[in-house]
Amino acid sequence: MSEEIYFQGNQKLGNYKSQLSTCAIAACTVVGLLWAIPKLISLMLRVSTTSYLITSEKIQIESGVLSKRRHNIDLWRVKDIMFKQTLWQRLFGESGFVATTQDTSHPYIEINGLPLSLGRLLFESLQNDINKARKENKVVSLAS
Repeated sequence: MSEEIYFQGNQKLGNYKSQLSTCAIAACTVVGLLWAIPKLISLMLRVSTTSYLITSEKIQIESGVLSKRRHNIDLWRVKDIMFKQTLWQRLFGESGFVATTQDTSHPYIEINGLPLSLGRLLFESLQNDINKARKENKVVSLAS
């Protein structure tokens, strides 16, 4: 079976309408402006320097400003996935995707600002692929 690509590339800053709106509202005051400027710079750096490759077999994250790091997480290592939509995301037609993994360096992966249709597609497709990968690798969950 060949590997199917669900999402590849960087997220666009425009996909973060909900967070940008929050910063714009907060910037209406002096104190809010002092909070909003670092928040916007941090968001711009994180979005522009992090790329994702999400396939039917793995999640790959490449990030870094001055140095680059690439990390692969096989789907059988994913314990749980969640589709999410905050109130702001619902207002702007965005969604988010959260994966909890057994990986020590990336135990929690959160991708926000996805178009609604892509977030739902990722959730539904990966849910099936994770179950298949866990069966193929004979992964057994133990009650804790």
